[in-house]
Parts: sequence; structure tokens; C-alpha cells
Amino acid sequence: MIWDEAKRETFRQLQVRAAEGALSDAEAHKLAQLAAELESTEAAVLAPALQRLRDERRLTAATNGALETMLRREEALAERLRTVLDEANAEQKAIRSEVERILAGRV
Repeated sequence: MIWDEAKRETFRQLQVRAAEGALSDAEAHKLAQLAAELESTEAAVLAPALQRLRDERRLTAATNGALETMLRREEALAERLRTVLDEANAEQKAIRSEVERILAGRV
């Protein structure tokens, strides 16, 4: 329930009196009642937003997990490619050396 101006003003005045230590028992009870009502209203209003945040957090966690898996796969692929490239470079060097040896024997 949304408070009207009169209820807001009553709540504010009771808070001021409470801060001054000047509340009667009836006023203290009324302040507690209004505070509980306000908390209940806020909880009801915030509940959908909090649920959306929880859902978004779960989705973000799932997305992060999937991205971490893809990153590990990509890193493994990069390592395999480095190994293949190293082997190809070594083979190319061996072929060049063999070609130079062959050509050196012909000259």
C-alpha cells in the first residue's frame, strides 16, 4: 500500500519524537506498526526486482561458466597449434638443410 501524505507525516513526526526520547507507549506502538507496514510494503515492492536480480545472477554465472569452458578450449587449441607450428618449422629447417646439402654436393 502506498502511503498518503498524512501517514508519511505521522511517521516522520513519530520518528522525530523517538529520536528525542519523547514517545508515549501508544506512540511507540504506532511507530512500530507504521515501520512494520513500511517494511512490508517495501518488501512487496522490491520482491520482483530482487527476483530479477537473482535470475540475472544465475544467468550470468551460467554464462561465465560456459565462457570459461570456451576459454580453456581455446587455450588448449592455441597450445596444440604452437606445437604443430614448432614441428612444421623444425621440418622446414630440416628440409632446407637437406636441400643445401644436396645442392652443395652437386656444385
